[in-house]
Amino acid sequence: MKEYLDIKENLNFNVLKKPAEIIKDGGIVIFPTETVYGIGTNVFDENAVRRIYNIKERPLNKPISLLVSNMKMVNQVAKEITQLEYKLMEKFFPGPFTIILKKKDIVPNIATSNQETVGIRIPANEITLKLIDYAGVPIATSS
Repeated sequence: MKEYLDIKENLNFNVLKKPAEIIKDGGIVIFPTETVYGIGTNVFDENAVRRIYNIKERPLNKPISLLVSNMKMVNQVAKEITQLEYKLMEKFFPGPFTIILKKKDIVPNIATSNQETVGIRIPANEITLKLIDYAGVPIATSS
């Protein structure tokens, strides 16, 4: 199903519950961030992540990033985070800053191209943050 939601004029976050459910259920959603539009899905759904690669015609050896809405989600997908990494995130999150961290096993290898690290970002965009919150899962994304 294809649907377009325009909430720029009337910022009603409740309309984001539907696309958040689509993401949570492994569907694909296009959404704004503070830098570009992203195309994303539930990172924990390997088939959905594969669809992102197929749609974008992206090589499987090119990892994709995760968008999260808070530090709890960072800690859900990353491990062995150093004090320096926490300080960098404190200074630059939210915003157009992606940090590369060691991934936990919960992150499917397809999202990281079989690497032991994952790029993570907290976007500085109200719409995207609310979308992630409603979905309740990190969003695997490609611009």
